[in-house]
Amino acid sequence: MKTLQLLFAGVVTGFIATPASGNLVLNTALTANGTGLGAVPTVVTVLDNGESANGIESGCISANGAGSNFNCLNGLQGGDNQAINDLIVAGSLSGITSASQLALVVNINEPGGDQSAVLTDLYLSLYSPTGVLLGNHQYLGPDLTITQGSGLGSAGTVFTLDALEQLAINAECPVLSQCRIGAGVQFADGTTDGGPESVYVSFVSGGNTIQAVPEPASLVLLGIGLAAFGATRRRKAA
Repeated sequence: MKTLQLLFAGVVTGFIATPASGNLVLNTALTANGTGLGAVPTVVTVLDNGESANGIESGCISANGAGSNFNCLNGLQGGDNQAINDLIVAGSLSGITSASQLALVVNINEPGGDQSAVLTDLYLSLYSPTGVLLGNHQYLGPDLTITQGSGLGSAGTVFTLDALEQLAINAECPVLSQCRIGAGVQFADGTTDGGPESVYVSFVSGGNTIQAVPEPASLVLLGIGLAAFGATRRRKAA
């Protein structure tokens, strides 16, 4: 009986210590528009310029202690990472309180005649403030052909977490605002061309709305613009 108790305890401990791994799902009920590169919290940007010596576009960002690295999860090739790749602190997404609101938005930029790309892999990774991997939430569906709108970021493809993964994340990180979010993305060989593809983190704000949260730099510029506008109005009033 003691042996069985020890075995059970070991299984439970292993289960608790193992990061969750599960489903990101394509959410066709949600749309994201007007979300160009640099205007939102971009977590991954990929552009195959021959870094990996093939036609597969693949990149990621992962936590490394308090810092980060480009070591991809789930066997993604990686190698096509751009300097803009960055971990996102969930607390920077003003208004988000639960994993049920989390979303990844994939934007493609195909300026040539073929304005589509085939997505083969996508994941959202969740880390503690010290870099411990808490969850690895993957898109497990079939390869997906994504067609762009008119220009980079004009029509993003939205992925959200299924119900079980939402519960897992809320258990892993009860204070979601303190955790850091990474991601990885990969496209099929030869299906991308031209400009960079990108993935950004956002949240569902209700109904079929995706809230595009500006990056901090964009907020500063917006504040400066509003201040200048206010000063101009005051001068005219005087």
